[in-house]
Amino acid sequence: MELALRDFLNQNKAVISSLPGFGSLFTAFSDNIDQIQVIREKQEADKTGIALTKEQLRNDLVAKTTDISRKTAAYAKMTNNVVLMKEVHYSVSDLKMAADVILKDRALLVHDKAGEHLTELAEYGVTAEVLSALKSVIDLFFTVMPKPRLGIIEKKQATDQLAQLFTSNHALVQKFDILVEIVRLTQPAFYAAYRDNRKVIETGKGSLALKAVITDSETKAGIRGVTVSFAQQNGSLSAAIAKGEKRMVKITSQKGMFRIKHLPAGTYKATFNKPGYQEKVVPVTVADNERTELTVELERD
Repeated sequence: MELALRDFLNQNKAVISSLPGFGSLFTAFSDNIDQIQVIREKQEADKTGIALTKEQLRNDLVAKTTDISRKTAAYAKMTNNVVLMKEVHYSVSDLKMAADVILKDRALLVHDKAGEHLTELAEYGVTAEVLSALKSVIDLFFTVMPKPRLGIIEKKQATDQLAQLFTSNHALVQKFDILVEIVRLTQPAFYAAYRDNRKVIETGKGSLALKAVITDSETKAGIRGVTVSFAQQNGSLSAAIAKGEKRMVKITSQKGMFRIKHLPAGTYKATFNKPGYQEKVVPVTVADNERTELTVELERD
């Protein structure tokens, strides 16, 4: 909605150039909008990229480890090697449900044990090339394991930057309002059009709001019954609660989801709680006339 106001003011430079200090304020306003667009475009491009790469590698690692595990277990069964059987026998669910570190360790164990019996396993389809392919995936998976966490940190930084830019533009528009009063009588058409553009910004607040999904950090499954409470950082939500209004609290559904249709634009502190999981606090920025999509992973105690 700020884009429409910027376009309108750009079309009326002759008027705004006559207002004291308006030029520098408008430049700052436009620069903030440009930065907001760049950050949002990057967030959209990066939203699933890191996690998707890791998930693809995880699936490949599970598939390759399972294949070699089965073939090595078959050899162990045929040679009555009970110890080897216990060391390498993992089901698909054993690997899929394992935490990242455990999956990596199990895959490495299967790789090493198969390597100890490589000559005998040749007729079972386990070759040096097959083991090399597994080791490559293990190494790649290990390198991406910390990256989703890094992505979350970078996303928080971007969210904080967006909040600062929105706050800055809100203050700038309030100064616009004061300066525009100077030409209220001399430029009535401009003044009326300016107020119309400002109404679009004001009435747009809170629509579309927020959609979120809360998942288990290990299984990636949605978590039902998570309590999510919001506190607005500028204090307005806390003030509303103090006046006796309903506290902003949501409970996740069967699939770990919840939606908020109407929420004033601003930056919030969202707190996530459920017995058996560690509490998590996440900053959330809600913009005018846009829906914020949020994905949060909770770790078990």
